Amino acid sequence: MGSKKVAVAMSGGVDSSVTAHLLKEQGFDIFGVLMDLWRPSGQNNQFSKFQTAKIDAQKVADEIGIPLEILDFKDVFKEKVVENFISTYQSGQTPNPCVICNKKIKFGLLLDYALAKGADYLATGHYTIINKTENIFSLHKGNDPLKDQSYFLSQLNQTQLSKIFFPLGTYSKDQIRKIAKSIGLHVAEKAESQDICFIDDNNYRGFLKQYSKHVIPPGNIVNLKRDVLGKHNGLFNYTIGQRRGLGVSYSEPLYVIDINLGRNELVVGTQLERNRSELIAEQVNFIDGVFPEKLVDIETKVRYSAKATLADLTKIGDDKYHVHFHSAIKDITPGQSVVFYTGNQLLGGGTIH
Repeated sequence: MGSKKVAVAMSGGVDSSVTAHLLKEQGFDIFGVLMDLWRPSGQNNQFSKFQTAKIDAQKVADEIGIPLEILDFKDVFKEKVVENFISTYQSGQTPNPCVICNKKIKFGLLLDYALAKGADYLATGHYTIINKTENIFSLHKGNDPLKDQSYFLSQLNQTQLSKIFFPLGTYSKDQIRKIAKSIGLHVAEKAESQDICFIDDNNYRGFLKQYSKHVIPPGNIVNLKRDVLGKHNGLFNYTIGQRRGLGVSYSEPLYVIDINLGRNELVVGTQLERNRSELIAEQVNFIDGVFPEKLVDIETKVRYSAKATLADLTKIGDDKYHVHFHSAIKDITPGQSVVFYTGNQLLGGGTIH
C-alpha cells in the first residue's frame, strides 16, 4: 500500500490538511494540489482569501513534508461553474454550485489531472464514507451528522469513486481539530468558510447585477389566483420560501412559492400554500450506475439542511424521475438538488425541475 501515490486537494483549511497528514501516516506517497479558481475582479477580500489559502496550504505542506502544486483552473471554473450559476438564476431557478463543482471540477478536471500526474487516487477532506462490495462502490453519510457532505456528491459515478479517498468520513470535526493540534498544524483552529467561494460576503444579488448579461426587469407579485399584490424588482432577487423583503401587505405571512420567468411574475402564497407533494427530478444519477424503474420508501432530501422525507420514485425518462412524497414538504426549489438515501447510503440524486 505504501507505494500508492495520492494527490490531496488542499485548501489551506484544517480538513484537507489533516487528510494529507493521515494518508502520509498510512504510508502513501502524498502530494498536494491547490486549485486557483476564478473570482470577481476588484474584490480585494476575495483576492486575499485565496492568498491566505495559498500561504496556509504551503505552510501545511512544509509542516507535513509534502510538495504542493498550484493549479490555474480559473477559466474552466468560470465556464463550468460560474456561468452555470448565472444562467440558472436567469432561468428563474436557484443553482447549487457546489454540486456542479464536485462533478465537473474537483472530481472531474482535478481528478483527471491527478491521475495524469501519476497519482493512483485523489483525496479530499469531505466527511463522507466510500465502501466497496463485490467491485461496486457505494457512498455513505459521514459519521458526524453535523458535517456529513454526501448531499453534494450525488453526481459521482463508479469510475470516479474507484479513484477517490475520503479519509475523514469516520471522524468528527472535533476529532480532526484535535489531530491538527496534536501534530502542531498552524490551521488547527482556522475558521471554516461558509460562503459561495466566488462571491464576496455571499452577496449573490450584487454579483448577478455585476455579471449577468441579461437584465430581468421589475414585474408583478401575484398570488395563486394571479391577483396583483405588488411589484418585484427583478426575479433573481428572490428565492423559493423567502418571506422577508417582499414589500407586500396581507392578512397573513406570505412566502415566495414560485418564480414564473415566462410572465415575469413572482408568485407568493400562505404557509399552507408552500406545501408540495411531488416534483420532477432531471439529470438523475445513481451511484451504482443502475437506473431502476421504480423505488419505494426512499429517504429524500431537497436541500442540504432539510430533514429526510420518505418518497416513491418512478422513472419517466432516461435520467428523469417523478418523486412523490409520503407527506407534503415546503419550499421545493427548482435548480436545487434532490438526493436519495436508504439508511446512511447515498443512492444518487438529480436536479429539481
